[in-house]
Amino acid sequence: MGSWFATQDTLIAASEDQSKFLLFDFKTKKWTDLITVSDKLVSWAIAPDWKYLVYATGGNDARIFRMKLRDHTVEEVASLKNLRAVDDPHEGIQVSVDPNNLPLVTRDLGTQEVYAISVKWP
Repeated sequence: MGSWFATQDTLIAASEDQSKFLLFDFKTKKWTDLITVSDKLVSWAIAPDWKYLVYATGGNDARIFRMKLRDHTVEEVASLKNLRAVDDPHEGIQVSVDPNNLPLVTRDLGTQEVYAISVKWP
């Protein structure tokens, strides 16, 4: 998951305890808090066009958010509250982003269930 450049002069990284995202400015050589969550960050990804950061939070009120990298505005995308998973309900969550900047969420259910998807392509 690591860190990445938001702009040529700024870097975004998750804190060691995964409670927030930090922004490092290479011009000022200072870290600032970008986003702080009440529980912890469980997964995050950058959109293919580098315009959005999509992230999922854990805990009893787990949710998915999308932040515009340009102005740091955050919008809630979905709640994961009733999502069933094995063991810790949100540890197996993985967030990625499709080509249209929409979040994709996968989860690890273990080996107890198998799903198949049928798709009719145009």
